Amino acid sequence: MAEIVIQRYTADKFQKWNDFVAKKSRNGNFLFDRNYMDYHADRFPDCSFVFYNGEEICAVIPGTLDASGTFSSHAGLTFGGFVVDNSVETMDVKIFFDLLDSELKKLGANRVVYKALPWIYADRPSQEDLYWLFRKNARLRARLISSTIEPKVCQPSSKKKYYLNKGKRIGLEFSESKDFGTFWDLLDSCLQEGHDAHPVHSKAELELLANRFPDHIKLYTVTLNGELLSGSVVYISSQVAHSQYLASSAKGRSLHAMDFLMMNETNAFPEIRWFDWGTSNEEQGRVLNEGLVHQKETYAARGVAYDIYEYDL
Repeated sequence: MAEIVIQRYTADKFQKWNDFVAKKSRNGNFLFDRNYMDYHADRFPDCSFVFYNGEEICAVIPGTLDASGTFSSHAGLTFGGFVVDNSVETMDVKIFFDLLDSELKKLGANRVVYKALPWIYADRPSQEDLYWLFRKNARLRARLISSTIEPKVCQPSSKKKYYLNKGKRIGLEFSESKDFGTFWDLLDSCLQEGHDAHPVHSKAELELLANRFPDHIKLYTVTLNGELLSGSVVYISSQVAHSQYLASSAKGRSLHAMDFLMMNETNAFPEIRWFDWGTSNEEQGRVLNEGLVHQKETYAARGVAYDIYEYDL
């Protein structure tokens, strides 16, 4: 590889960034598309970087830099880290870290928070960054456990299959929907009732993102005679269908509409290898919601770690 150089991301690199993430990287994700990242740039001011090998981009890293001097990749995303092409080798990633650290020091940064990409999301092995984090004596700041199933290989419990068949008998209908607003209202009411909280995305933000990424953000619902009982917003990438939000009404819970939904949605993406139901943790992974993780595991899901590292500059 020729000499690698680093540049701060600027708006004139918008299209080249997106083309690299979508078409040339081996571990890209639509979350790293500028049309997704920039929707909340007012809350998470951008501090991303682009790495060049000659005239061509060989890697990018989404990032933010806060007033305390902490660089995060990325504070507004579940995961981040270096997005690389097929030419990148182990020693190149060391160079990425060295160049990144040097630029961050110039900007007054004093710490890096690195949200590593869970391995299921990469098209090819891409964990060279974890090796160099180890060599840099980076600290494991958080480890969350997510529940993931390989639908073509694993089968849910017989009890879940019973709820699937029962749902069909009583007339439950599983389908894709475009009515993100009605689902958001159900989701918000569930979160307020159970956790005194609201969705991470506002209704307007969810509708905006769904319109920008119709192939990557989909809503699936379970209804009975037209009444919404349960729903799931699914984020779709090349390897993973990830359930970003799940919600069920009281009536839906009584009819096991969520079971009917989850059984159907795992089979809705025959071209996708993994279906991920997300993490079941609080307090940076120190607390496990045992009931929630057990519920997901009755569908034959098993654990994938979502790791966050940090090191001082």
